[in-house]
Formats: sequence, structure tokens, C-alpha cells
Amino acid sequence: MTGLTVPDLIRWWPPPATGSAHERVVGLLVALDGPAAARVTLGTHHRQLLALHRDLVGTALEAVVTCRHCATDSEFPVPVEAVLDLPAPVPENVVAVEAGAARETFRLPTVEDLDATHGLAYDDAVRRLAERTHVGGGAPLLGSGDLARLAAAWDEADPAGDVTVDVNCVGCGAPLAVSVDPVEFVARDFDRFIDRVLREVHALATAYGWTEETILALPTSRRRRYLELVDPRATARSLTAVSS
Repeated sequence: MTGLTVPDLIRWWPPPATGSAHERVVGLLVALDGPAAARVTLGTHHRQLLALHRDLVGTALEAVVTCRHCATDSEFPVPVEAVLDLPAPVPENVVAVEAGAARETFRLPTVEDLDATHGLAYDDAVRRLAERTHVGGGAPLLGSGDLARLAAAWDEADPAGDVTVDVNCVGCGAPLAVSVDPVEFVARDFDRFIDRVLREVHALATAYGWTEETILALPTSRRRRYLELVDPRATARSLTAVSS
């Protein structure tokens, strides 16, 4: 994975109107690393994005979940370091599962494979992935039980592909298992980060006549210090809601 600098992010990050969070994130990674960026497993994809966010933005990924029992909002952090510490995909990126009377082998789905399931119901999506990832030719006919075992095997082999956070509701105390899509949160924070940096560039360029290149070359701490001298007002960060 190619290292990403702040000027790189400003140059390559697609604006919100150009597509979904997923499309924009994949577009950024392909711009940096070429088509191979879409041929990694989902867990690898998540870890790459979270590492980029940590190194560039440097703040916690924050979220809010609305309790399905009492409708109370509970704030929680996305456990970035815990996800980064999850094991890498299994060797050779393949799993073997029982399907009917045979034992079948499938490779782990990639981001590119998952794109091919857009709009499909869950079982249909898993079946499409099975067809694309079966090792050794056409995929066998899989029943619902086979599909469930295959999906579970993929999750176990690539644990960072499914990020679930356990949260207790602050209102009623109910335990909530929140499925978190790192792509959505990283895209949200990249938008906020770029907006903030461009405002800093604008303020410093207006005050001192410096170029964007000169301002972005400053260490972040020094750039912020100059900004405080120009405009000491602080901006509050907001949170984005997800559902339980």
C-alpha cells in the first residue's frame, strides 16, 4: 500500500458528488496503487483504510448508534487499533467447506467481487460470490445451509472484513451489536479533514500570502499555531449516526 500524504489526499480524493463512499474510496486507492487495489480482500481493504485514517487524520473515528429498544442515541468510538490488530487473511486466501457430499474450495472475495453483488439480496449475493470465487471451475449448486457455512468460513478467515462493535445503550442498558462499515466512516472523516485543511490553507494564504504548497509543507502542529494567531476560534466536531 502506497503511503498517502495530505497533498496526495487533497489531489486524489473524489468530491462527494462523484459517487458513494465505497466508489470514492476505491477510486482513491486505485489512483494510488492501480487496479490491484480493488483485488484485495475486504478485511485487507478495511485495515488499509483505517491505517490511512490513523496516519493522516489522527483522531478517533466516532459514531452514534440509535437503540432499537428505546430510541436513545449512544456515542461510541470505532475500535481502529483492535481492527488493525486482527489477523491477516488465511494463507493462500482460500477456505474449504462441505457442500452436499463434497468438500469445495473457495478463495476469499475481493473488493472487486463484492462490487459484482451490488443490489442483490443476501443469499443471492453469497451465491454470486461463490460462483466467482470457486476454485477449479464452475461452482456447485449451494443450498441455504451451504451458503451460511461458506459466509461463516469467509468471516473467520478474514476477520477484519466484518467489523462489529458491542455497545451498551446509555438509556436502557440494552446490549447492541453494531455493524460498522469502516468505508463510510473513513470517507466521512476524509471529507471533514480536507474541508478543514483547505480552510486552514485559505486563512493562511490570505493572511500571509503563502502558496498552498508552502502551507501544506509545514508540520501540522506549526500550521495550527499560525492558524491560531490568525483565527483562534475553534470548530466543534460532529458525529454521524449509524443504526443498531
